[in-house]
Order: sequence, then C-alpha cells, then structure tokens
Amino acid sequence: MTEDECTLLMGFLRQLNQTPTRFKDPLADKLIREQIDLKPDAHYLLVQRALELEMELGRLKESLRDSNKQISQEAQSPNLYGFINSNPNLWGSSSGPKTEDSPVDKITSTTPSSNWEDRAVKFLSKHSLKLWLAIALIWCVVIYIK
Repeated sequence: MTEDECTLLMGFLRQLNQTPTRFKDPLADKLIREQIDLKPDAHYLLVQRALELEMELGRLKESLRDSNKQISQEAQSPNLYGFINSNPNLWGSSSGPKTEDSPVDKITSTTPSSNWEDRAVKFLSKHSLKLWLAIALIWCVVIYIK
C-alpha cells in the first residue's frame, strides 16, 4: 500500500466510523449479511471498490475543471474565428436598416422567446455533466451508507 492509499483508506474508515446509521432496510440488511457471510473478503472488496470509485470521481472532477479552463481560455482567445468560421453569429443578419419582416420573423416574434421549457432544456444541456456527476456521487454515497 502506498502512502497516498493509506491516507485515503484512513480517511475513508474515519468517515465510516463517524457516519451514524439512520435507517436500515431489514430485507437489504439480511441480503447483505448473507452475501458477506458467503464471501469472507467482502468487507475488504467493498471498501476497495468504494475507494476506487472515489478516486475515479476525483479524476473526473479534475478533468472537468481542466476542460472548463480550456473552454474559458478558448473563449477569451482574440482570434477565435478563421476564414471558414469567420463569425457564425453574424450569418443571416443585416448590416443595414431592417426591411419588411419575413413570414418566418412574424412566426418567431409571436412565440415566446424563452419559456420555461426552453430554459429547462438549456439548463440541462449546459449542466448535464455536472448533474450526472452529482447523481453518480449520490449513488456512491447511498451504496456506501448501506
């Protein structure tokens, strides 16, 4: 065992000992005890698996931070657009005064520009990775507690 692994294990075991038991499902408790009795190394394997998942979650968080830094650096880059992708936000916009509205403009102007469904979809698409990480973390905590 390396020093880092020992530190991680001791922290995990300290948290385990400090965690109060809230509610134990009797059926789940019975099934877990039966399986642990069948496999003498089950305690060891479960702690090892929990620590592996915790380390992987840490790596994913670090990777996400690095990706966010890279994205923010790219967004701040002064020469973001090249010849082909000169500025996609300008496509179809007029530099002069606006003339008569097209039928498409009339349709889009009558629909609400940002209803709650659109905002929800934008939020989910923007934060989906964070939400999945949170779900995975909660899942790990639930498994850890039981």
